[in-house]
Amino acid sequence: MRPDQYPMFVRFRDPKDPKTVESLLDMKPCLDTKTGVPGGTLCLVKDHFEEAFGEGVKLKEVTVEMTDEKVTRGVVQRLSWLSRYYAQMLDGKRYNTYGSKLPFANSLNAGDFSTEESPYGH
Repeated sequence: MRPDQYPMFVRFRDPKDPKTVESLLDMKPCLDTKTGVPGGTLCLVKDHFEEAFGEGVKLKEVTVEMTDEKVTRGVVQRLSWLSRYYAQMLDGKRYNTYGSKLPFANSLNAGDFSTEESPYGH
């Protein structure tokens, strides 16, 4: 699987605080090999698995498998605040806001983390 096809990998520095969400992959538009201009796909710049989980931890491969089973069990129990964020971004703003002090947290909401039922029927 190419890096531009990877799912989102994040961690919470404090699992009790949604504002502490961090991306574990730094991506940027890939340069076209002929023109040197950024194209439509994303390239991996750096991953943060080692600093998040310890020395020697690396992303080796990503496999995606289709299933009919629910796979996001227990997310709401681990992120107890999640149900409060179906109607707002993780930084507490109602909408994705340009110039947010927490741009990554401002780009995510509860629907990005679970397929479990939301109180809003999402």
